[in-house]
Amino acid sequence: MNRINCIRIGGSTPTRDLFADLNGRRAVNNGMWGNNMDHMDIRIARLLAQQNSPLGFDDDSSDSDDSDDPAPIFIGGARGGMRPQRNPQATKSTQKAVPSKRRNFDVSIDIGNISLKVKSGNLAEQEADVIVNSVATDLDLTKGVGSSAIFAVGGQVIQQECDDNYSDGISFGDVAITSGGNLKCSKIYHVALPSWNNNEQEIQEILKKCFVLMGQSHVALKSVVIPPLGHGFLGFPDDVIARNMISTIVEFGKNPQIHHASVSIVCHRRQHVIFKALKTEVKRLTVQLHMDMYKGDLKTPSYWTNYDQTKTLREWNCHQISAKCWEQVQVSPEERSAIEKLVMDTWMKQFVGHGRDSRGLNALNYANIQILDVERIENPLLAERYFQCRATMFHKVGQLERTFTRLKDIPYAKNGGILTTKKAGKTLTREMCQMVNEHYLFHGTTVGRIDVIAAQGFDNRLTENAMFGPGVYAAESSTKSDQYADPRDQRDKRSPKKMILTRMLLGEIYVTDQPKSFQRPPCKTCKRDKCCDSSHNPRGQGFFDSVVVDGQWNFREFIVYNSSQCYPEYIITYKRK
Repeated sequence: MNRINCIRIGGSTPTRDLFADLNGRRAVNNGMWGNNMDHMDIRIARLLAQQNSPLGFDDDSSDSDDSDDPAPIFIGGARGGMRPQRNPQATKSTQKAVPSKRRNFDVSIDIGNISLKVKSGNLAEQEADVIVNSVATDLDLTKGVGSSAIFAVGGQVIQQECDDNYSDGISFGDVAITSGGNLKCSKIYHVALPSWNNNEQEIQEILKKCFVLMGQSHVALKSVVIPPLGHGFLGFPDDVIARNMISTIVEFGKNPQIHHASVSIVCHRRQHVIFKALKTEVKRLTVQLHMDMYKGDLKTPSYWTNYDQTKTLREWNCHQISAKCWEQVQVSPEERSAIEKLVMDTWMKQFVGHGRDSRGLNALNYANIQILDVERIENPLLAERYFQCRATMFHKVGQLERTFTRLKDIPYAKNGGILTTKKAGKTLTREMCQMVNEHYLFHGTTVGRIDVIAAQGFDNRLTENAMFGPGVYAAESSTKSDQYADPRDQRDKRSPKKMILTRMLLGEIYVTDQPKSFQRPPCKTCKRDKCCDSSHNPRGQGFFDSVVVDGQWNFREFIVYNSSQCYPEYIITYKRK
């Protein structure tokens, strides 16, 4: 049973009924509750009634277990200002022993250039560039739960802007734009939807209009928050809302002008049914999208020149163009500028010469580097192997019905998201798939090994004496890769050095802060790399795909133990200075 529904004041009347009665159906003093209430009960009931808003209760039934545990009961919720009341049957020891049952049920998926999330919360408390609000055509913000919350938190200025700029209100299907007032947003898009009348296209049309207006604002859009449009008194069916909102957002995500924007559909904590419908639709989309990507033809990136997308990778590999299986190509000015910027933005001069692997660099007395050249490796044989591995990860996502957790969302990751992805611009991230944790990372090596890597790829079997086992190692800082550009006993500043910018598929990430040698990423159940328990590997999905070392060291290590998870795409030639 839901904890809120179990609260009783005085006699046998549930608090939720009490709250409803005080809003018009029954009066406190008419005696209809009998003699079970004392004066304190009546005072509490009146305080509840004065809140006159469903926001007064933090009903966590959507994200907490149904239980009869003796945890604290809060009357009036976090905003009610009431003192916490404890279950009188709970002993001191049991109160301390009971852990919180609250869990996170959010779901998310990356679609094209956006990240879509469905979560529960209060619309007025969200932080975003744009918040979309559903309103009546007269733009009276005191109507409706979402608008009332926005009015209460955002302040009178929002209503004043509506009155001043839209004195006659708006029509159904129109959008009114105001500032965010005291909310944590720049703009609010107030949309007016008619009631349900088999008009499901209304949701698509109003959302498309919002997205068009956002594009016309000429402001870089990073985040949008939207409530479940049509829900509540408008009467749109939950499956209709979910299907039309998600499909429209998917189309928005295909817009090449959008660069890694976040779109969140925020349901109030009581909107359990629509929340479930939206999550179901996201899971269905996750399976469909990734299975389609798994089944699709493997092609080179669109910006490759010698091996373009006129043929599939298999066709290129059946059609031998030259005796050499790979080409070293000069990049476009746009690519070079983006990669130079990435190298410099991830350079950490404070760590030059620090650490075991940088021995000998201190004596060179340098703090920066200068980029001399950037070339692209076009190797269709290696590319086929890599993109087939990526397709297999799409299949894994489809089976799991969820995208892989990003590094920044893993609790053990002390240093947050991946620096190269944070600093990479639109040019570099346009064809990366973060839903399978695909990232650009640096790999340091000596000049003499560049051609071998370009022709054969990385080979983790040749790794020797590595702290975390025989894997392919990469870094998010160019400073870290510079440590491996020459042997420790032959350091110099005169000759040009090289490092590789590689695509790497991290997949499901295992984070550790302990020095331990792995033969492969560990089992997700027992955390052992040599796990042989078949029950730990359902559908062949029981192991992590990579290891990230995030500990007391100056730099994090990114390690994969299958060389097919890496494609060495760019050769960066530079000079220490």
